[in-house]
Amino acid sequence: MNNDQIVSTIIEEGYNMTDNPYEAIYILTDGQLISGDFDYGSRGTDHRMIEIVTPINRYDKNFWDYVHRELKLVMLVPETKVALIKKGQELTAAQKNIIKQLDYDLEIY
Repeated sequence: MNNDQIVSTIIEEGYNMTDNPYEAIYILTDGQLISGDFDYGSRGTDHRMIEIVTPINRYDKNFWDYVHRELKLVMLVPETKVALIKKGQELTAAQKNIIKQLDYDLEIY
């Protein structure tokens, strides 16, 4: 699935994109941001919402590998100021720039 397909599916399912990196929970390879829908100082959309753009169930042991290695998404955890990637995942320049802007720690899991 490419970025346009991911964005289209996210929007069709009622989720949102954002231009504010502090509201994002995923960074696509081109730097587009999937919103965590912050309201009243807390995140309203959980990370598991990305299941709608995967062919596998989020309980599958390969789910997060697919999200990071196939979709190449970076997961952001605003509560702890961490950007999560899988071992061997290569970041794009756009993703690196956003992580740097946020001043988040990069954690490989």
